[in-house]
Amino acid sequence: MMFIEILVWATLLGVFAGVVLVLDYWGHLLREQDSYTRDELIDLYRIILRQFENLTSRGETALNYLALLSGIAVAWALTLFGGLLSPDITIAPDHAEDQIPNYFFQSILFPLILHIVWPSMKDVASDQGGPDGFLSRLLATELPFFFSLTIALGAINLAVWGVHHHMSFIFCAINAGLCFIYAGYRLHTAEPASEYAPGSDYGESYDDNYGDAYDSPAPETERFDDFDAGSVELGEDAGDLNQSSDDRDPY
Repeated sequence: MMFIEILVWATLLGVFAGVVLVLDYWGHLLREQDSYTRDELIDLYRIILRQFENLTSRGETALNYLALLSGIAVAWALTLFGGLLSPDITIAPDHAEDQIPNYFFQSILFPLILHIVWPSMKDVASDQGGPDGFLSRLLATELPFFFSLTIALGAINLAVWGVHHHMSFIFCAINAGLCFIYAGYRLHTAEPASEYAPGSDYGESYDDNYGDAYDSPAPETERFDDFDAGSVELGEDAGDLNQSSDDRDPY
């Protein structure tokens, strides 16, 4: 049963992460451009790939990936800790029981608390190890951390209800929705890196192939009003032609 739950959770994690990334991209696109190409709107693979690269492009790449994994690990740690505090009264796993500790530790409350205290944590880390210390650099990767934390928590909520059906569906659905909204909020309020901004690379292949032809000036041609009829010399063949036409019988 645990294997099925992990499989369902991983599927939901990928689906909702992709949905949030695409919606964030569309939001930036609609805000920054007045016209759009077909690829800019529906090339989902390319959109998700560039949005994921944008998510991990701030600061050190290795720390960004570590922050993503840390967010997922914290989400599962909260879930399992809530299960540890919940009494075992059914055959369902402890973290899937309909108990208050599970509702608390799987809710959006912990990410919101972290959101409030995060600036203070960054100040403490900077005072202790300096702005270039490992902990300061890791805390600077808050965007991928909060994104993976909230997406993972929302996916856990839905997976726990979908597999075990013990926790309240209303709570799981509302809490998952709030987690996804918060993840989208963090993405949308973060300034995208210039190379991953909407519209920054779409159309480049067209410009490479055809842009030079349209940007280069047209070749100069001789204007008709500059043409001097008197400067044209007729050859011998033209003279013979005129002579033969004069000798022709008009009938």
